[in-house]
Amino acid sequence: MTRRHDKRLNVRQEKQRKPVALLAVEGWNVTESKYFQSFQNRNVSYTIKILRTKSLTDPKGMLSELQKHWNAMELSKEQGDVAFLVTDLDCDNDKAIILRDLIQKNPDINFIISNPCFEIWFLLHFVYSTKSYIDGKALINELKKHIPDYEKNVDVSALLSDKTGVAIKNAEKLEKHFESMGMNWPEKDCNPRTDVNKMLNSIIVMKKHNRREGKI
Repeated sequence: MTRRHDKRLNVRQEKQRKPVALLAVEGWNVTESKYFQSFQNRNVSYTIKILRTKSLTDPKGMLSELQKHWNAMELSKEQGDVAFLVTDLDCDNDKAIILRDLIQKNPDINFIISNPCFEIWFLLHFVYSTKSYIDGKALINELKKHIPDYEKNVDVSALLSDKTGVAIKNAEKLEKHFESMGMNWPEKDCNPRTDVNKMLNSIIVMKKHNRREGKI
C-alpha cells in the first residue's frame, strides 16, 4: 500500500513540476549567465538552469557537456523540457561549418548563435542596423555608446528588461534582411545576426502553454 502510494505521489509530482530550460553558455561569459538567469525572476512557469561549460567554447565540447547534464538531470521533451546551446560565431567560417553540421545532426537541441558575439543582442535593444563588425571587440565598443560602463561581467538585465520587445523585433528584421540576400545561417557573412530572440520566444510560448494547463 505504501509503495503504491509513493509511486502515485512520484508520478503526480513529476506531472506537476515546472519544465526546465537548460542553457549551455560559453564558460567565461558571466554576462550571458546573469542575463538569462534574470528571466527566472520575471516568469514562474519554467525553471532556468545555466550550464557554464567550464573553459569550453568549441561547439562540439559544449554540446557534449549539455547532453551529459541533460541525461544526468533526467530531463525529457515529454515533460516540456528544452535544451539551448548558446555560442558566438566570431566571424569564423570554420566554426559556421561545424555548427551547421551539428544543427543537422542534433534536431532536438536549440542552437542560439550570435555573430560576431552575444553583445549584438544587447545592442539591438537600442538600435537596428545592418552594419557589420570586424570582431566582438568592435561590437562592444559600439554597445558602449549606449551602456558606457559595459564589461563582460556586468549584469545588464535590469537596464534592458523594458526593451526586450524592441530587441526581438530588431533581431527578426536582421534575420529577414539576410534571408532576402539568399544567405544561409549560420554564416560568417551574416554579420550582425543573433538567435537569442528565438530562445525568448520559445520560453514565452512555454509560459502561455502552461497557463492554459493551469500550472501557474
